[in-house]
Formats: sequence, C-alpha cells, structure tokens
Amino acid sequence: MISIARLEGFYWVATTGGYARAARAFPWPITQPAVHQQVKKLERDVGTPLFLRVGKDRVVPTAAGRHLFALVEPMFAGLPATLTRIRQGSFGGPLRLCVDPLVLRHLLPPWLSRLRQAHPEIAPELNELEVASTRRLQDGEFDAVLGWLPEPGAGVVAEKIAEVFPVVVLPTAAVKGRRRRLQIAHLRELPFLGYPEEAPAGRLQRRALQERRLDSNLGMVAGSAETILALVGEGLGWSVIPWLSAAGPRHPGVFVWPLRRGRASFPISLAWRQRDTSPLLLALRAHAPGRPGRAAAATT
Repeated sequence: MISIARLEGFYWVATTGGYARAARAFPWPITQPAVHQQVKKLERDVGTPLFLRVGKDRVVPTAAGRHLFALVEPMFAGLPATLTRIRQGSFGGPLRLCVDPLVLRHLLPPWLSRLRQAHPEIAPELNELEVASTRRLQDGEFDAVLGWLPEPGAGVVAEKIAEVFPVVVLPTAAVKGRRRRLQIAHLRELPFLGYPEEAPAGRLQRRALQERRLDSNLGMVAGSAETILALVGEGLGWSVIPWLSAAGPRHPGVFVWPLRRGRASFPISLAWRQRDTSPLLLALRAHAPGRPGRAAAATT
C-alpha cells in the first residue's frame, strides 16, 4: 500500500518543479529534505525514477512520473475546494431514499421539485419501501426512509410530514340506489381486494378493518392502490386503501364511502439515523411538505 503522504510530496514536486519550491508550497510546514525523502521512498515503492534533474534546483517528471501525476493531480488539486465545501456543508451527491409507493407517487414529486430548485447538486436515489421497517436504514443501506413506520427503531429519528387516511372504495354500480341507506352489511356481497400481507399498505389495511370491525371475504390480492382502484372500477370487489386525503381518490367507476365511525389516521414519517448530520439530509428535511407554510400533503 502506497502512503498518501508520499503521493502528496510527489504532487507538490511535480507541480512546482523542485524540492525547495515544493516545501514552500506545502499547506503545512515541511522541510526540503523531508519532501525529498517522500519522493525517494515513493520511487522505491513503484520501482522506477519519477523525476529527472534538468537544472540545479529544477526537476521534471519522467514518463512514469507523468503517468502517475495524471492520477493524483485531480485529487490533490481539488482537495482544498472539497474541504471548504465539506466545512460549509455545501456539497452535493447521491441521497439514498426508501419510500412507500403511495408517497412515492403522490407526495414526493413536488417535494423533490422544491429540493431540486434549491439544491440542484443533490441527486436523490429512489427505492420502494417494501416492509414498514427502518432496518435497512439502520444498516446504512439508505440515508432516509419515508412512509408509515409504526416502530422507528433504535438510533432512528422519525418526523411526521403527512397523514394517511383509510378510505373504503366500492364499485359505483354496486351502490346505485343505496347511497343514502348504504350499510356495512352490503360490503359482504362483494369480494374484498387486499394488499400483500407484508406490504406497509397491507398492515394499514388490516388495522383499518379491525378498527372499524369490517368483515372481509378476500377475493384478490394486488400490490398498489392504482391496481386496486382499477379492479374496483371494473366491479370486481371493494377495498380499504390508504390515501393522502380523507376525501379519498377520484377514479372512474369508484365510489368512496366516508365512514364516520373510527376516524383515525396514520402518520407518514421521514426517518433518518439520529447521528446523521449530512447537509443533503438537512436540505431534504427543510423542503418537506409538513414544514410551516407548506401543505401537509398533496391530494389527488
């Protein structure tokens, strides 16, 4: 393994053209003999001379030296500016997000639009949240998780940014002539359309059914609210889906039934590791929908 200190000595000699000038150019105090020793040790590491002396106090890189300089020059030349950006918290880069599918489709796009306008240097990487858990966040796989998180977990901070409301959706054709006298018993006439049990929406769905004491005769399983709404619109069953508005979705052939009993909602949270002070994460939080002056959630 080659020492970074030796590469740094080589860089300053190649940049300034001499050992004495390299010692004066170093960002911290160092002597000319110390710089010379760094280069000599590096030449032993690579097994070939890296400089040719062309004057009393002037050297130029050999062919091998020029090849090595092409590798190290971008790093050492850009290091001061990089350190300044790190200290000021003004750097960009990838921001790894794990997001619930419903939030990904209906809440995140305007949020990311605001973030991009203010911080174009940040590049969000989006992944769908398959399980209502922060385990992959705790393991360092993601920088933040966005969704319904009933148990944030140790070392994780969760900040509420929106609410999800469970709404009942039925085929419009099934409620014709019954709108004013619709009863829960009428739901038993149709098969129930459910989410996969392990999905966050599936857990929400089961909690909503239990809270409202609704019976369900499972007829089909679908992975997204959009698919369930399409199936309901075709008269293939009814369902309870989580939605970012208490009014529920608007979809052809779908009737939304506002239940008055059991009006609980479920918080949508942005979660991150407690010790993470990344400026990328701070920028994401600053533009969250729940911040003052912004709508709590997008309705669609």
